[in-house]
Amino acid sequence: MTSDHGEAFGEHGLYLHDASVYNTHLHVPLWVHHPDRTPEVIDDVVTTRDLFGLVRAAALGEGLSGTILDAHYRAAHPIAVAEHFHYPHVRDALPRYRQNIVAAIIRTDKVIVRRDAIEHYVLSDDPDEATATGADLHDFEARARSRGVPASALRPVLAHLAQWNGSCRPLRQAAA
Repeated sequence: MTSDHGEAFGEHGLYLHDASVYNTHLHVPLWVHHPDRTPEVIDDVVTTRDLFGLVRAAALGEGLSGTILDAHYRAAHPIAVAEHFHYPHVRDALPRYRQNIVAAIIRTDKVIVRRDAIEHYVLSDDPDEATATGADLHDFEARARSRGVPASALRPVLAHLAQWNGSCRPLRQAAA
């Protein structure tokens, strides 16, 4: 299993291994070789948070059901969450990065939540994340629902995102 994060060359004012939640750093290949699987390319959104479950299942010989190599698991968990925690010892960081930031990503959309702002990108139209739409968490929620994201996956992510931004109005309760 191997993966890495990307390199920035000025996108969003970031350079090299600068930590961010933009696709410059996040949208990278994840290579997994499992002796019981034939090679294939999967273009689903996954999160490295789910790697532990795969490693655990492989180590214990439990099979791949319920891991990121299971298509049903990926369908039930189509949202990736990424967090950037501010490093106070990096004095020359741009002010917009001198705070903790969180993002939620589905195949077509991404929302980035800061303490003072929300950026929503329609990745299907703007894969470079050049222009935020000005939408809020409710718009991201509506787009995720319209794209079939299960409420069971959406509910905890929306609650997590709302904690990161003091200016967000309360979110509607996702239907079960």
